[in-house]
Amino acid sequence: MATATVQSKISTNNILHLDLSRNELWNISTDALEPLASTLRTLDISRNWFESLPESIGATLLALKELRATHNLLKPNALNVDALKACV
Repeated sequence: MATATVQSKISTNNILHLDLSRNELWNISTDALEPLASTLRTLDISRNWFESLPESIGATLLALKELRATHNLLKPNALNVDALKACV
């Protein structure tokens, strides 16, 4: 019996909304999000364990219009609001 290997590559060119909520995440790398920089409009990282977010998240995600980060362990001033304003 012959077997075939199927290789597929997920294209990130058209991902507009990414829901990473409820995954017990505590860290996110801007390098991991960089392929989505020009298309991602909504990022949901709510209900995880984030204490802070990368300072460059606003500069990395150029098309971002909505960031949902509720129900985390974010400390006061954990978000660089000025960097996020550049996204709006």
